[in-house]
Amino acid sequence: MGKDGSEANYIKRKKAEKEKKDAGSGDEWEKAWQGDKSEKYQPKFEQLFSEYSDIKVGEDLDARYMMHVETEFIEVGFNVGVKAKPALVTLIVTFYEAENPKKVLCKIKMDKMKGFQGHFDSGSRIAEGYAKAGKYLAKFIKKKLK
Repeated sequence: MGKDGSEANYIKRKKAEKEKKDAGSGDEWEKAWQGDKSEKYQPKFEQLFSEYSDIKVGEDLDARYMMHVETEFIEVGFNVGVKAKPALVTLIVTFYEAENPKKVLCKIKMDKMKGFQGHFDSGSRIAEGYAKAGKYLAKFIKKKLK
């Protein structure tokens, strides 16, 4: 998590900053931060992966192969109007057989996928990094399957 090192440190710092400005807002911020993972990041990755690979992905599918996406690093970036820095995400994507999860077929590291810096909301900036990762991974797989 950027300069904070870990997600726990980042959450602690951001909650304290929010609470200092407005009592009670730290908990609201943390709830939104945690919610972005399932409401923004995962859907964006799945949407772009499916769109560019023609392979349907999701949690409730009966599939021969499984894909596990692990977030290794996030830099949230910023946008303050006159200056902006894109979010960055680094992901480790592991493919394995559904019936034999211990048998890893392939592991791919997607390093520093840039999110769109134009968003003021950090969740939206980060989600764009996941979208880009989904798109690039889909194109790579589609090319390899030909």
